[in-house]
Amino acid sequence: MNSDPENRPTAVDVLRKFEDWNKCIEGSDDANGIKKEFLEADKIAKELPIVSQKHPNLINAQRISDANKVLLSKPVDLSEVPDGKYH
Repeated sequence: MNSDPENRPTAVDVLRKFEDWNKCIEGSDDANGIKKEFLEADKIAKELPIVSQKHPNLINAQRISDANKVLLSKPVDLSEVPDGKYH
């Protein structure tokens, strides 16, 4: 993902990409094989161990810092957001 929000796809673009992928899968002879691979990956992901933080307080300090940025940030007037930019 691009770190610049202006260069990221909109939600509509992402939705269309997923719809395109879904159509490709549905129209493919490999659809069942692809579906099985995703289901198997889901099973494996559930079995993976959860890695804990070595320094749990470190993440809390980061969250406090992020919260301060939000509190000090300028409010956004949503009427100023260009149409089609953020769906």
